[in-house]
Amino acid sequence: MRQFIELLKDHYENGLPFVAYRYPNTSAIHVLLQSDLKWNEWSDQEGFVVVDFLWQKPFYFPKEVCQHVTFESNFTSYEDVYPGFQEKELDQKAFEQLVQQAIEDIRIGDFQKVVLSRKIALQEITNFTYIVNRLFERFPKAFNYVYFHPNIGCWMGATPEVLLLNENQKYQTVALAGTIYKSENEFIEFTDKELIEQKIVADYYHEILLDELVQLQVSPAKIVSAANVQHLKSEVAFEVKPSVSTIHVLKKIHPTPAVGGTPKETSLQWISKNEGYPREFYTGFLGEFSANQSQLYVQLRCMQWKEKVQTLYVGCGITKDSNPTKEFIETHEKAKAMYQIIKECN
Repeated sequence: MRQFIELLKDHYENGLPFVAYRYPNTSAIHVLLQSDLKWNEWSDQEGFVVVDFLWQKPFYFPKEVCQHVTFESNFTSYEDVYPGFQEKELDQKAFEQLVQQAIEDIRIGDFQKVVLSRKIALQEITNFTYIVNRLFERFPKAFNYVYFHPNIGCWMGATPEVLLLNENQKYQTVALAGTIYKSENEFIEFTDKELIEQKIVADYYHEILLDELVQLQVSPAKIVSAANVQHLKSEVAFEVKPSVSTIHVLKKIHPTPAVGGTPKETSLQWISKNEGYPREFYTGFLGEFSANQSQLYVQLRCMQWKEKVQTLYVGCGITKDSNPTKEFIETHEKAKAMYQIIKECN
């Protein structure tokens, strides 16, 4: 791990683009190092892709021109402790008002669901070496990633959510939605609100890909844990007609209801009008892409990192049965995953 961290640190301090990532439940960390400052705009090229929430500035690391290095990582056993932190009362009030506005518009019938997010700005003194090391030690069950380009800065995270796996046009994804958080190691029961929220995501793939599908299967929802929160998750497998490309499928499904809402266009317009800030790469996706084989993950549980300033991004799904205070608490709990590794660096 030390050699891996030093390599990234040198590249970062020289202002050169890189990405490092590890797939869930594996030990190999893959590193792509770019030797120039070029911004490689992505459309459908092979490589490691990073796509923002609204497809406005997608880019990629071309494997044929990047230095590719692989390291074996070690996992460290930690106590399952997620430290609390204070937030401003004004920030809570503003987010709760936004949630209430969304609930009222959903009840009027404008849309069924919208995913609202917020960013949390921290000013902790952190060290690149320590924080990257903690990221890859702490979350072995997630897709871990850290990437840097001088155009956008340094982003890192540990996401639990697959966007799309492709093996020769046989696709897999998940319907992951409906969140509750653990309180003093007790598991809280899911309510109708979470069940409905998850079903919206599960039904989405059949609706959005109706004209392209050959077959689609959705498994019953089950409870899965991600750091200090739990979700409802269904496995989704589907095949599309031979003439349909992977990039076409991606542009159809992203953003999904798990990060945007439903109906898609109405909820995305509502977010753009009301959320109050650009999400950039939060709730976008990233991973290895090629025409016949891809492993792509939703960019969640993430932060934009600087040595003295860290911006955490968190969100929650809003339906007609949402409670504004509970939704704020949910986002606060989700922020603890990244906050934890920040505090461990102090």
